[in-house]
Amino acid sequence: MDANEIVVEVLRGDASAKTAAFSAKLVPTVDPGRFLGVKSASMKKAAKALLAGELSVDAAEFRAAVPHPYVELDMIHVHTLNALRDVDRWRGACEEFLPYIDNWMVTDAFDPVVLRGKRALGTDSAAKVIAVGRDWLVGAIAEDDGLCGDTYRVRAGVLVLLQALLHGHFASEQLEWVASVRHPDYYVKMVVGWYFATAFDKFEQETRPFVEENGHLQLESHRLAVRKIIESRRTSAENLCWAKAKRAELRELAKSR
Repeated sequence: MDANEIVVEVLRGDASAKTAAFSAKLVPTVDPGRFLGVKSASMKKAAKALLAGELSVDAAEFRAAVPHPYVELDMIHVHTLNALRDVDRWRGACEEFLPYIDNWMVTDAFDPVVLRGKRALGTDSAAKVIAVGRDWLVGAIAEDDGLCGDTYRVRAGVLVLLQALLHGHFASEQLEWVASVRHPDYYVKMVVGWYFATAFDKFEQETRPFVEENGHLQLESHRLAVRKIIESRRTSAENLCWAKAKRAELRELAKSR
């Protein structure tokens, strides 16, 4: 068996047609046949087994066996990338794999270990990973014609910056980087909106100008950010009132275009 077949055999016992069908509905841009039907816990367990050398194929051999036949294998690939502590190696391995990513679900697995935990705060490794996230946005920043870099490379860049924010590595300049993204694809617009809704929750003072004033974000991203602020149970009554008024304003703005 090749590397992919070995990992599929490990997952097969946890697979179900119901889970495969559910995942396929979440990712309509992908052939439903590319879903094996296993849940996140099983994927993470398989990634740990690869990293620990518990299978007859190791993580590096598995990562070399691209393209993977199933989306779940793509996600396991990212989980093994997340474990790399050498940032230069991590970046190289990520950039080798990014051209094979064809859906949002795989990009959402990015969560580099060097960003996690109190010991990571202020480290050179964390700063280098954040710089990589910024670099992946290049080609999607402030382009007059709105054209851009690869959809899932850009989305992965925003998600790396989102993980940095969540793990305590926030700096206000990161808001500028993400706000400047101009991209025609829905899945990029969506993640920018998600980023700003999360930033508003965690760092309201710094983030408020970007969501209160028009023009900082693409309109679709702005609307998504405001929608997520409204949907959040953590939003205060005062901010909820403001966000609902902003939603109505942006709806009218969209109609006029």
